[in-house]
Amino acid sequence: MRVVAMLPTYNEAGAIRRCIEQILALPVDAGVVVADDQSPDGTGRIADELAAEHPGRVFVLHRTGPRGRGVAGIDGFKRCVQLPVEYVVEMDADLQHDPADIPRLVAAADRTGAEIVVGSRYVPGGGEVNRAADRRLVSRLANGYLRLTLGLSLRDCSSGYRLFRREALEALELETMSASGPWILQEVLWRAKQRNYRIIEIPIRFQERAAGESKLNLKILLRSLITPFVLRRSTPLGGRA
Repeated sequence: MRVVAMLPTYNEAGAIRRCIEQILALPVDAGVVVADDQSPDGTGRIADELAAEHPGRVFVLHRTGPRGRGVAGIDGFKRCVQLPVEYVVEMDADLQHDPADIPRLVAAADRTGAEIVVGSRYVPGGGEVNRAADRRLVSRLANGYLRLTLGLSLRDCSSGYRLFRREALEALELETMSASGPWILQEVLWRAKQRNYRIIEIPIRFQERAAGESKLNLKILLRSLITPFVLRRSTPLGGRA
């Protein structure tokens, strides 16, 4: 495989089969790692079925430790870097991120040599489809805040659709990351900034989820707002993006 997609999942039974089948059908040599966070809706069982149907291309982690988007993503990344692949793509399994964009992420990395390619809603050509106005506003405000507090020039700092060179991802010292929730996205960007990784953006169209429920709540939002200050206290501001 040239690229592996890492899917951290929790209650994605309504979309995960379609998502994985679309990834496997892409015109790139792609595989999938599912890091399931003890989903009670049968997401892990569906992933196991797909792993049996596609041996050597679909891998499933049934997590038994503390739950959370961050720890699930870290465990998924750790499994991905063990595979002999060139790129690792982080994405959601609910089809808000279109699997058809993976070849474009790979092509951008090939063309530019960037360590990270971000699928961005906020560069020309990107956007959001069928998303409520209040959610769009919160996202815009959050990204402005993250750019300011983390010193990033990225337009979409909160995008969860990102491609990493495998060696670059491994060098971020995944085992020492502390974020347990969705703010893992910020911690990864911060560490990449400290290592002077080249980070570029390409446009994507973010789709409103067709199945399942959003995990965003007030607690997650507040923790995400605090995280930049925790990161800046732990590491001096530096690097570039």
